[in-house]
Amino acid sequence: MTVYMNQQAQVENMLRNSSLIGFDVETTTSDYLGGNFAPAGSPYVKVRLLQLANELGDICIFQIDGLIPLGILQAWYDSKALFIGHNVWKYDLLCLKRAGLVVENLYRGPRQWVFWDTMQAELFMDTAKRATRGKVSDLLSVSLKNTLFRVLGVSLNKEIEHTWNGKLTERQIEYAQEDVAYLIPLYRKQRELMARDEEQAKFASSLGWLSGFNSEMEACFPVFVMEYNGMPFSEELMWKYIDEKVERARSVLASPEFAIEQMEEVEPDSVNTYNYKKTAILQKACIDLAVLGLIVDLPNKAALKKIKDVTLEQLNVIKVAKAALKALGVTPKDSKVQVLSSRPINLNSSQEVKYLIAKWGYKVDKTDKTTLQTLYHVTKDERLADLLNARACKNYHARDAEEQGGASKEFGQAFVDAYVWNGCLHGKFNPLQTVTGRLSSNNPNMQNRPRDSRQMFVAPKGKVYISCDYKSIEMSMAAVICGDEDFITYVNSNDPHTKAVSIAQGVSIDKVDKKLRNTVGKLFNFSLIYGSGANSLQRKMAASGLSVNIDDVSDMRAKWLNQFPTLMRHIRWAWDLGNKVADGKEKYTYRYPNGMTRTFDVRDSFSSSYGGDMPVDWSTAFVFTNTKTRSVGNRILNNIVQGNAAVGMKMAMIALWRKGVREFVSTIHDELNFIVDEAVAEERKTLIEATMIDAMLWVVKRLATANELPHIQVESAIAQYWKH
Repeated sequence: MTVYMNQQAQVENMLRNSSLIGFDVETTTSDYLGGNFAPAGSPYVKVRLLQLANELGDICIFQIDGLIPLGILQAWYDSKALFIGHNVWKYDLLCLKRAGLVVENLYRGPRQWVFWDTMQAELFMDTAKRATRGKVSDLLSVSLKNTLFRVLGVSLNKEIEHTWNGKLTERQIEYAQEDVAYLIPLYRKQRELMARDEEQAKFASSLGWLSGFNSEMEACFPVFVMEYNGMPFSEELMWKYIDEKVERARSVLASPEFAIEQMEEVEPDSVNTYNYKKTAILQKACIDLAVLGLIVDLPNKAALKKIKDVTLEQLNVIKVAKAALKALGVTPKDSKVQVLSSRPINLNSSQEVKYLIAKWGYKVDKTDKTTLQTLYHVTKDERLADLLNARACKNYHARDAEEQGGASKEFGQAFVDAYVWNGCLHGKFNPLQTVTGRLSSNNPNMQNRPRDSRQMFVAPKGKVYISCDYKSIEMSMAAVICGDEDFITYVNSNDPHTKAVSIAQGVSIDKVDKKLRNTVGKLFNFSLIYGSGANSLQRKMAASGLSVNIDDVSDMRAKWLNQFPTLMRHIRWAWDLGNKVADGKEKYTYRYPNGMTRTFDVRDSFSSSYGGDMPVDWSTAFVFTNTKTRSVGNRILNNIVQGNAAVGMKMAMIALWRKGVREFVSTIHDELNFIVDEAVAEERKTLIEATMIDAMLWVVKRLATANELPHIQVESAIAQYWKH
């Protein structure tokens, strides 16, 4: 093994002549929220060190000052190597893009390997999805240190001062070497495991892990562009939005409608006068004692008696105070009187919010955002909208980042300082950090931006937003998976939500109430495909302001399910399987059309936490309680439906990338958003819609067992702001 320090020619030679290259970067952060961790790809992060390792074990360590030299850039573009790194899509490549490497230009075409992210590989092969569920033990962690220990038995020392300016210390050079030295051996082990699964999958005429991970790495190109591009964002409109919300909230909270009445005990004037005089005597005694070297808290009469070991002067002060208190007398007997008072509601108190809503004529079991939003959509009572706004404004008020307490996940100055640069809001999108394989988002979560805030996402002059959303994709996916032709016909009808109410209530379609269509209809269609029970449906209906007897709910549920016997058999299959899995009698592995797998075992029936030392056996890395968090059968139904929809979404992103679409800015569940030139918006929208439909059909056709297929539909909008 040879280590080359700051030799540009050797770096360029390694890039051009190696077939496998492990790589990593070290960075510094400047001028970011007082020196806190800055997002990759932001102007605050500068690349200071580039490390490369080839299949021969040679290592190049090259110091740079923020920008990569042109010779190295050109060698990188010329390279045919497979680049291997740990967490490269979420950190290293975003930093290298800021340093001058146009990552998009490294794309080599469909199914061609460019990058192998060893962290993403670990998440992909974690088929039980343990590492994605909250806090797990070190042995399940996908950090480089814990991954190397788990897979290769290598112990890595990650303790170091991350200051990479100037001359490197011997420890920094050693650290930089270790960060790349084991990447190629780790890749070989991971690829071996994936290739073995690929061979096994061929016997079932399926794609395996290697094909699936290849797709994941290709899908990371559009995800990378989303994060780096960000969504055009108007700070001016954000502050206008906040000011309007805060002003409205202040006005509302001051109104009698939002007041809490209560009987309050108050002190009459005689008691107030007595207490004032008593406090004055005690305060004077404390001051006089402090002057004489005896420091005491403000005492009461009893405390004065307990003070001992005092000088003569101090004792005289205490005696004077006692005499004054004695002369003052005892507390008047009319110590409390009751009066009716009112005050603004405490928004943090669930009980007070329930009381207020009950005063308005509604009853709710919970006061979370979803419950109140649902109640508002049903009742259209503007007081509920005002209540929701007032609660949201707790996160909006601060214009000063320090006052707001760090990087706010809502809106405000800290939010802007943390996540907005170059006029765009930059969120993180995570391809493999959910149990279903759907993309999640964080820092900030782009998938839970308030709908009424979307107008602050304004396209630049000459550009427009295109938003494209799969319509009722979970119903379509459930229909094709269960193979119920009656249910497929139902899903393909003009208005399945009205039909749902018609079936459940036993009335004709023309007599269905529109409010019930938007509540009961959608609730039944989107809940019963996952096997929701009558109790769950009743709770959700109650949250919508509908009080329905449990027997009536059971009857409505049975009528709906009896229309689709094949769907019901599919649900019962999942329930029976879930019971076996929960009892530890069976494991179940489901393989998605792209080769990814999801394994269900007894852990799916328990909540988990961890603590203590790293366990020797990974299977004991969770500490289990005896409380089942949900039916394993329902989880199987949910993961299969949402997981297949996630595969379709990723295949759509890959297909669009292959067709040259580079304008991705975000994905929100089943929705993709783009910023395009206004002149080509209609043409682009047509291309995106057709491509998204074809990609989801690729999944549907591989799942289909019935003759009829569900219609795949995409709803789109073109606007100056994020509209859909």
